[in-house]
Amino acid sequence: MLYASMLNIKIAEARMGITGFWRVAGSVFRQDRKSIMDRIETSIDVDSEADPELIAAVLRNASSGCHAEVAIVNPTPIEETVKLNGEAFLLDDHPAKTVRRQRD
Repeated sequence: MLYASMLNIKIAEARMGITGFWRVAGSVFRQDRKSIMDRIETSIDVDSEADPELIAAVLRNASSGCHAEVAIVNPTPIEETVKLNGEAFLLDDHPAKTVRRQRD
């Protein structure tokens, strides 16, 4: 609705559904667990008397202006800083190896 109001386009109602399809592979114990997103399906239902060309403009702007969609569609680098007990911690200093569940 933000882009519709910016363009002064009247939309009576809009509904959106989002479904993600993903799976996991690997092992927590081997430290090779991976989450795999297979696809995302969206559905948009708009009620408006506005010109369809204007509704298309709103939807294009909404799609390209969505932070989550842009991050998924265009791979985005993640810069990670980790601290352990207040000190810099580098995961690469601790290569992955099979671990066991810790007991109390």
